[in-house]
Amino acid sequence: MWKLYGFGLWLLLLLAISGTMLLPSNAEENSGKATSSPLTLDILSSIREQVNAEPKRALEKIRTILDQKPSSLSLQKKIELAGYQSGAYERLGNFKKGLEVGLAALDLANKNKVNNHIVAYIHNVIGKNQEGMGQMSQSMQSYKKAYKDFQISNDPRGMASAKLNLAGLFVGTKLFNDAIREYEKALSLLDPESDRFLYTRTLNNLGFTHIENGAAEKAFEYLKLARDLSQKMGNKLVIAYTYENSGEAYYHTGQYDKSKEYLLFALQIAETDGIEPLITGIYYYLGLIEFAQKEFATSEKHASKALKMALKNDDVGKLPGLYNLLSNQARQKKDYKTALEYQDLKQKYEDIVTNKNIVTALSLLETEFQLKERQQEITLLQRDNQIQKLSLQKEKGFRYLGGGLVVILFLSVGFLLYILHIKSQTTKLAIAREEDLMESKLAAEAANRAKSEFLSYMSHELRTPLNAVIGFSETLRLPVFGSLTEKQTEFVDYIHESGTLLLKLINDLLHLSKIESGAVDLDLKQHDMSEIILNVIPMVQHILDKRQIQLHEENIQKNLSPVIVDNIRIDQILVNLISNAVKYGHREGNIWLSLKEIKNGLRISVRDDGIGIAEEQFENVFTPFNRAGMELSGIEGTGAGLSIVKALVEAMGGTIGFESKLDKGTTFWIDIPVVGE
Repeated sequence: MWKLYGFGLWLLLLLAISGTMLLPSNAEENSGKATSSPLTLDILSSIREQVNAEPKRALEKIRTILDQKPSSLSLQKKIELAGYQSGAYERLGNFKKGLEVGLAALDLANKNKVNNHIVAYIHNVIGKNQEGMGQMSQSMQSYKKAYKDFQISNDPRGMASAKLNLAGLFVGTKLFNDAIREYEKALSLLDPESDRFLYTRTLNNLGFTHIENGAAEKAFEYLKLARDLSQKMGNKLVIAYTYENSGEAYYHTGQYDKSKEYLLFALQIAETDGIEPLITGIYYYLGLIEFAQKEFATSEKHASKALKMALKNDDVGKLPGLYNLLSNQARQKKDYKTALEYQDLKQKYEDIVTNKNIVTALSLLETEFQLKERQQEITLLQRDNQIQKLSLQKEKGFRYLGGGLVVILFLSVGFLLYILHIKSQTTKLAIAREEDLMESKLAAEAANRAKSEFLSYMSHELRTPLNAVIGFSETLRLPVFGSLTEKQTEFVDYIHESGTLLLKLINDLLHLSKIESGAVDLDLKQHDMSEIILNVIPMVQHILDKRQIQLHEENIQKNLSPVIVDNIRIDQILVNLISNAVKYGHREGNIWLSLKEIKNGLRISVRDDGIGIAEEQFENVFTPFNRAGMELSGIEGTGAGLSIVKALVEAMGGTIGFESKLDKGTTFWIDIPVVGE
């Protein structure tokens, strides 16, 4: 998430006042000199703009003003200038100093009656400095306070700015769908012309979030729009950030030369203006690219520069990635001792960031979902109470009706109308309660999606140390630290095998959580199913050979109606089914693969003559992490494969089923609708 730290306070335009007035040119030229003119709103507005465009120059101007006319400044203007100082320090990457100045300004603002816009701005810059130092929970609270102040002031631009910062925290906790939703809300609050800077910032961050969420095509679309707008603005710093993020995006898609071109362009501007968080990020990605291109000396040089700046500025978010890169460089030089030291440091800072991000993620989930559920419960209780009151009124009405018939007949008509009115109200409230129940159901489904996204995040975090365990167990197998005894070799092999199995379990969990949260994109295109099946056979030949099992192409019909599927996912499904048939089949056994046309679609079948499935276990076959009674069989597996297969098949509009007899074999079949059905 560190890439958003440096980008965080580009231009909080007009958050303290409306308008976009610039300081006259002669004032710009003499910003470092004594100024006899009063501190007007125009000058304050220009300083606020300089904080985001030229933070070094903004700091010099603020110091000059504070040095030369402190007695003539009102307390509110001093507090406002202190807020801009905090913002400038954050832009320059000096988060500790920025937080110190910002908290002092906020303390003064709380003790005195200060404009809500100024207080909101200060909360925002405090949040950015806290975020830069890895204080995620505190940062989230600061952004919430900023949003509340902007909302009280009816300031949509300020509200959009606070939403951008909150979205950044969602990105850091890998709740990408929530982040995208917040960015889109921010866009709806902004005008592309009058709020061009914030609009550009939002597009840029939205593009990077799509990259992180695996939607590269959408990401490049947003990043191109951001670059075009930044060029129109002519603000060099904005251009630098959009090009830096574009460079990161090209790196993540393997386009290293293109990535390097964008990063070097951004580096020229960043070094000129001394924006250290931006420089740190650029050097880190240049180091990654050069390592991938085997330019190891240059990669190490850039990584060391980035590390020095990150340590200087307490930029905790960047440290795990930098130490990991340095560890890989040391391993490449066969300096395994240094590599292990860097891995320890990487793990240390990764734990710090992870723990803080987990707290933030849980806080965000509680804020967004648990509060909503409590509100729904209160609403339902209120509805129940109203319905009970009306029911009592109806009973009372009936009693009056009986008495009225004895006293006077014509009053019965009035009572009847009254009862009908009460009944109508009761019906309306019952309908409203039903609607509230539906809203509660939707809120529960949203909470479930958030759970899946959080599981996805946790799976990512677990894989990192586990990969280190597997990697170093592989290293111990090498003779670099001397030869191992037979017992030591046995233990190392056991560590490696257990780690690999656990990694598969975590990968399955990650895959399942992605499917449940709707984060798996399908590339649906028209295909000839027989071609896909025939292309899969060579992929599984090696696992067939290991157990000397024969794969028979049984009745694979050709020239059938085309289907709309993701061919990569179909490959994954078939490889999983065939692998299961091999695992639970007999050595030197047989597997039959068939494709035929059925009503409204095509059926793919994978049949084996293996051990089969007990009938009492049928209901557990597609349950995640349930191995249907095979836990003690000695056959490796996690029990997640078939649940993943089922989810993928259904996502493509198909169905899956099976038939099995114990000790006779099993047949799994998949039905896929044909084009036009």
